[in-house]
Amino acid sequence: MNFFDLSGKTAVVIGGSRGVGLGIAEGLASCGAHCLIGARDLSRAEAAAEGIRKKKFNATAISVDVTDRKSIESLARQT
Repeated sequence: MNFFDLSGKTAVVIGGSRGVGLGIAEGLASCGAHCLIGARDLSRAEAAAEGIRKKKFNATAISVDVTDRKSIESLARQT
């Protein structure tokens, strides 16, 4: 049994466009999760998701601002 098999799961990583968040997103994606890379700057999130997809993993960019309730609600609907 592989404890790190996340196939069929979705992971939301807020702040996943750079630094530690990006590393976490890459790790989750490498275990089979579809990663939603969330950031206020959508272009930065898209670049991070593209980098993950180039490694043959599954990732999608989303725009989210955790200080805005409507943004969080939108994230929940998209997820």
